[in-house]
Amino acid sequence: YKEKYYTKDKTSHNVYYEEKDTKWNVKVLLSSHHIELKNYQTGEWISCYVISPKEQGEYSIEGSITINTFYNEENNTQFHLEEKVSDTIKAANDEELCDKIIEIIESKENKIQIDLNKLL
Repeated sequence: YKEKYYTKDKTSHNVYYEEKDTKWNVKVLLSSHHIELKNYQTGEWISCYVISPKEQGEYSIEGSITINTFYNEENNTQFHLEEKVSDTIKAANDEELCDKIIEIIESKENKIQIDLNKLL
């Protein structure tokens, strides 16, 4: 997913597994930064998702997508967007769960991109 949609040298990602008592969750972090000081612009896209089990074969995915941009040429223009993400996943096995996590992330992030493009 990262290679398909994010700039190669400007994006990092991490996946963390946490377990406390008998409960676990997985955190997925995506961070992409764009800096063009000669053109007076910077921007970042940061996505964070937490996947947790609810019942047998059912999981929740919750998180946020944050976008910050800054442009300065004769004036100071900034844009900030934070979108909350929440959904339920049903999966029979780990492979299906991974595929559905990627589907949901792709769907949520594409929707934000399309909505932003409509503003332009």
